[in-house]
Amino acid sequence: MPKRTQVYDYHKKHGNIVDYAGYELPVWFEGIIPECKAVRTHAGLFDVSHMGRITVEGKNAETFLNSLVTNDVSTLSIGQGHYSLLCNPSAGIIDDLTIFRTSQTKYLVVYNAANRDKNWAWLEKHRDPGAGLRDVSDQSAMFAAQGPKAGQLLRSISGARLEEIDKYSGKEVRVGDLSCLVTRSGYTGEDGFEIYVWNTTSQNPEPALRIWDKLLSAGKHEGLKPSGLGARDVLRLEAGMCLYGNDIDEKITPVEARLNFAVRLDKKSDFVGRGPIQKEKEQG
Repeated sequence: MPKRTQVYDYHKKHGNIVDYAGYELPVWFEGIIPECKAVRTHAGLFDVSHMGRITVEGKNAETFLNSLVTNDVSTLSIGQGHYSLLCNPSAGIIDDLTIFRTSQTKYLVVYNAANRDKNWAWLEKHRDPGAGLRDVSDQSAMFAAQGPKAGQLLRSISGARLEEIDKYSGKEVRVGDLSCLVTRSGYTGEDGFEIYVWNTTSQNPEPALRIWDKLLSAGKHEGLKPSGLGARDVLRLEAGMCLYGNDIDEKITPVEARLNFAVRLDKKSDFVGRGPIQKEKEQG
């Protein structure tokens, strides 16, 4: 049976629901074209709570992640993040993901919903006793406010000047009595932010609903539109962003996918898939 996010009732009332990656999610609300236009000119609000979210914490968290991902997590300061890849021994892409360093010994890793079980099993297979893994996907919600007015909208409900933080950086902010992680990131090609709401489940949706409703209310007269999977796919395609299962998979390497920017062959630690990637780059 498909899962539902914390704001499913809103989607059911206002959107057109489809089964996607094991979740019941809106493909659109008003329509794909007006939602795309809103993101480009004002702002769109997406529920992306279906995405996988895990924390990696402990004295060996950095070395553990660096042994598996293509980018170099040791370069991240607290609050910084970047795009990276998990590869198999042949350098095929297991998944693409985003990693944020939230403390000196703790990371938040975000990846595709369809790969949640596969990724977890891969990480467990290589588990380091000094790096604790915790899947927080079902105990948190994730929203994306995308577009030129996204920062202004978030400031109106939090008071935080989020426009001042760098791309792929984030910080904890308070919205009323709720603490959320907000990162300057997204999957639309437009400027925007992703909001992580902690300690909320499908059985306890109230914290997530409060943030969702506050964002919709703040954007009511600013051109904000709730937006669905259809607009998200059009926007990411126009921005040249890969979709796992369509553009990349375990038969495609980072070099073939032109994702070399997410590969650090110069990092000190070895990582799964490094040899084939290096050989492929040397051969041109």
